[in-house]
Amino acid sequence: ADRAKAPVIHISDTKLDISGELSDKSKIVKEMTITNKGQSPLVISKVQVFNSAIGVSLKKRVILPGENTMLKITIHSHTLKSDKNKTQILIISDDPENPKTDINIITTKQ
Repeated sequence: ADRAKAPVIHISDTKLDISGELSDKSKIVKEMTITNKGQSPLVISKVQVFNSAIGVSLKKRVILPGENTMLKITIHSHTLKSDKNKTQILIISDDPENPKTDINIITTKQ
């Protein structure tokens, strides 16, 4: 495929710091914007989480050039505390440069 015409994934933020919110809320809901900055449709084949306390929902899996979609992330903070080690979200797409993109959820103050 011609690289110039390839899809390009762009996520509004690849870090999600919820360290300040964990204590007072049992459920935290965040939204990330995933934009296709490339020239052909971006196909997101998988959004993977490794932690039962984190839920994700993606509005659409095929994003046309210049368009975006919302990734909704729901974190149940009480169950998250016991499973701190796997708090990233893995997004697999057909962007040839970034077939795998991580969103890291930060749960402790740095």
